Amino acid sequence: MPSWTDKQKKAITSRGGKIIVSAAAGSGKTAVLSQRVITYVTDGGNIDDLLIVTFTNAAAQEMKERIKKEIVNATVKNPDNNHLKNQLQLVETAQITTMDAFYNNLVKENFDKLKIDRNFSILSQEEEKIIKNKVLKEVLENAFANLEGFSDVLKMFKTEGELLIKEPVLKISSYLDTIAFPNEFIKDSISKYSSDNHFYRDLMLNQVKQKMKSFAQIYDEIIELFKEEKEGSKPAENLADALESPLSLKSFVVVEGEEELRRIMA
Repeated sequence: MPSWTDKQKKAITSRGGKIIVSAAAGSGKTAVLSQRVITYVTDGGNIDDLLIVTFTNAAAQEMKERIKKEIVNATVKNPDNNHLKNQLQLVETAQITTMDAFYNNLVKENFDKLKIDRNFSILSQEEEKIIKNKVLKEVLENAFANLEGFSDVLKMFKTEGELLIKEPVLKISSYLDTIAFPNEFIKDSISKYSSDNHFYRDLMLNQVKQKMKSFAQIYDEIIELFKEEKEGSKPAENLADALESPLSLKSFVVVEGEEELRRIMA
């Protein structure tokens, strides 16, 4: 039996409400979910009452094998327990699957209500890529058909010219596929650039202010070092010493993390 943390134990044993478990990759989410199912089953629940979904086939298979193994172990310890024997048979057909497979089965079982062909197929990644490129080509051609000289500019750059436009569009399209409400997201993003929205203006001004504060501190430090009196030294030498001192512009830039200034001063 694994040694569970207090939060993992809570995720495994909590009942009677909605539970959200948020954790990093490799932190044991699959193990916790599997143990939650096992505890539910050994406490008298039926595994075919559950829908258990994950994102990869490997994780779904691992979960199924783990649950099956624990039910077998529980049955060995309680050979007269008919409930566990029944669960051992049900686990083979239990809905322990991926999100894609679950929705695929759901559509197949209700194709008539959805008014689609019962022999539909799922678009592969390669097919999706081909269709996206074809549609994008048509959209770009229509969008810039009346823009004088634009097609000539793309031809000058050959394939690179088209990629300058295609790649960002495809990248944005792929990102929007992961957004729950893409249309609302697009509207909200565009609104940030409107004349009455100061989101990016304030962001830029804040960055400029931070940089200027750094420059002011650097300047004050150099002036102080420059004012130091050294016998037999000239002001230029004092300034040179200041720029090479531990509190110089170069070292201050590193402390402040100003990457662009560090590159310039290098």
